[in-house]
Amino acid sequence: MDDETENKNRIEALANAVRHRLKDETADDIVESAKKYFKFLQGDDK
Repeated sequence: MDDETENKNRIEALANAVRHRLKDETADDIVESAKKYFKFLQGDDK
């Protein structure tokens, strides 16, 4: 499998996982998860 195909497969798998997760969460859950993720990306793990 070439790199481009592998990247497309990874993106599709991620998209499927996100769609599955979103159907089980409320809008407030999604916002809270996003806040935690952005905090993590900024290196603030306190």
